[in-house]
Amino acid sequence: MACRVLKLHRQHCYAWLASPSAEMEVEEAYWARALFDAHRDDPAFGYRLLADEARARAGR
Repeated sequence: MACRVLKLHRQHCYAWLASPSAEMEVEEAYWARALFDAHRDDPAFGYRLLADEARARAGR
């Protein structure tokens, strides 16, 4: 039903479900989420402080 609503072919959905996410994509998603959270907590952060905060939240 979801494929029909989104006007997608089933074979594309099944192919997408069958292929696991690359490790790099998952890591990039964690970094993006850490940056988003840091900016949401304090929008006045500059890019250097955001990078430091992202590293701290990602455990690096």
